[in-house]
Amino acid sequence: MAGMKHNRTRAKKFLQLIDQTKNRADLEFCFAVGTVGDLRKPAVLVSKKKLNGLAQTLKNMPFEDDEDSSKENFSLLRRGTGRMNENGVILVKLADGGKAGFPQVQKVMKKYFVNFRMRLPDMQEAGILTEEDIQQFEMNAEENSQFLPPDDSEEFNRPMTALDSAEGNSAGSVEETEERSKREGGAELLEQLLPEVKEGIAAAAATISNHAVSLSAQIGAGQTAELSHLTTKIADWLQRVLAATPPEEQEATLHNFAGRLLLMLAYPENLRNLQYVDDMPDGAGQGETNGDRREEVVVNGIDLNRVPTGALDQDEVVESLFRLIKAKAQERQLSYPLENANSERIAKIVSSQWPKELGDAARRRAVVERLIAAVVPRLGNDDQLLVLLGIADQPERTKSIENSVESIIAIWQAHLDTALTLRDEVKSKINQMVDVEARGGTWRYVDDIFLQFGGELSDQLSAITERNGEALSSATERVRTTVQKKLDYLNGSDIVAMLDNPPIDIGPGTIGQTLREGLAAITDGLKRIETSRAAPAA
Repeated sequence: MAGMKHNRTRAKKFLQLIDQTKNRADLEFCFAVGTVGDLRKPAVLVSKKKLNGLAQTLKNMPFEDDEDSSKENFSLLRRGTGRMNENGVILVKLADGGKAGFPQVQKVMKKYFVNFRMRLPDMQEAGILTEEDIQQFEMNAEENSQFLPPDDSEEFNRPMTALDSAEGNSAGSVEETEERSKREGGAELLEQLLPEVKEGIAAAAATISNHAVSLSAQIGAGQTAELSHLTTKIADWLQRVLAATPPEEQEATLHNFAGRLLLMLAYPENLRNLQYVDDMPDGAGQGETNGDRREEVVVNGIDLNRVPTGALDQDEVVESLFRLIKAKAQERQLSYPLENANSERIAKIVSSQWPKELGDAARRRAVVERLIAAVVPRLGNDDQLLVLLGIADQPERTKSIENSVESIIAIWQAHLDTALTLRDEVKSKINQMVDVEARGGTWRYVDDIFLQFGGELSDQLSAITERNGEALSSATERVRTTVQKKLDYLNGSDIVAMLDNPPIDIGPGTIGQTLREGLAAITDGLKRIETSRAAPAA
């Protein structure tokens, strides 16, 4: 029987599963938490389905460093479901029964991950889990299971098959990638890879495959490959390419490939049914080498063997995003002349985040991932498409005050969302170096920055559409006053200054600058409204 054990690799997979639900209302995970032994050692199990079976599975699950631990006085504290919101906070619902309330559940779960030198994101209680909730969760889990990593609780409760032995169950960790490669005769390839590159391969393969499946779902395309199989294909391909790359170039090649493939997958022409083919042709014997007979590895119609691995540059990213957004605007048949579109807005966004240091492939890839995450959700909104294409700023485009205000709000919200993403990245980078909360620190002062930017500006902007004459001028001036107050706050905040100029090397911060640019965009938008009002009288 294939058994799971508590160890750092398993804990990392639990966190990966939780992270896959971020900002996805349709995806949830389930969990069970308990203690083991007289010392009440924390024990946690996270899964994508079958909540009612987790308690028994957790009870039978030993710790790698103590095979008998699961048999020693196991106590189930609570079961529940959860998902991560857009701010990286885990929202949980606890099932009835159990021996602990939310505070103790949170404490034990955090301690479990701390024991493996990892950090569980912040948690909030979102209510009690009813029987109806559980039934709905299981239905959704069956329907959306392909968007989450393989379910370890299922693997624990079924015999190992020949397929498991041949392919493994996932490509989510370095240990599993290495073990699978050795079984498939790839040990020599792995020996040629640097340790940090092995870790990067697993992470890149998981990111790319999840991105491909998610995009296919967004356009309603069918899926012909399971997530784990696709992840395995990409990981194996990366091993072959990087093994043939000089050691000093391996890490940069990995980041360049991942960033460029993510850009390619964003194109509408590549959003087709997910395609997947075996590396070995049908009928090839186990002892036969693939050699020239290896078939192409295809993801959404892209041949991985044809993806360039040279350095990504800023102009390439701007051009790719501009072509993507323009193609989407053509697809939506917008009634505005796209020949007037320009890439200035996109270039400004990319430039504000692009690393200034030459050769920083990892940071460039991170910027590409962040840009795609910010742009793709906006492709379904006509106003935001026009803003990104620069059409919303052109004099020849006449708009009502209402449309102008909606455009201003969209631009401001885009900058605010980007700043929130940057904040989460800063938290993550620092927490990788030192667990702030475990050392008695707090992120409250950082989070308090964004309390200054709630719905006040959007509400005041919306009020402009309800005013005429002098009342309209007063409403506009009220927004200007609020914008100036926000700018004064940013310029006078020591916390903002520290985030933008961190005392340790986590890369240049742009939270304050991003918010300032958003406020400047509001001011520019108000000027356009005033100009359009004055034009008829001229």
